[in-house]
Amino acid sequence: MNLILAFAVALKHKLRFEPDVAYEDLAGLIGHLDTFALDAHDRNTLNPQSKSAWKSMGEYLSLSFAKSNPRKLIKRSKKPLGHLPIEILLHLSAYVDSCVKNGTLTLPQLQGQACMSVD
Repeated sequence: MNLILAFAVALKHKLRFEPDVAYEDLAGLIGHLDTFALDAHDRNTLNPQSKSAWKSMGEYLSLSFAKSNPRKLIKRSKKPLGHLPIEILLHLSAYVDSCVKNGTLTLPQLQGQACMSVD
């Protein structure tokens, strides 16, 4: 169940163009997983460079040209960031596959649905 919640939270951060995995709502859910996104974790991405006084004033006044590009952190990355929602889905599909193989998931209708979603 934690992986399903982790998928929803990771997708939320992915859609917001927040590439890091150290957010307080996400770190506890995926800390045990071995993912590319966790390997690419860099503490400096959560602490971007400070803004100038003009930039801060423009954002305070809601001027459209003063708003920061949310994709900036992703574009400036020096290493691959991974795609955390897809990696979580891979862990979920491996779990369902292991349940089918060891006989925990025995109903043929459920196996068919699970195998169709895994493939």
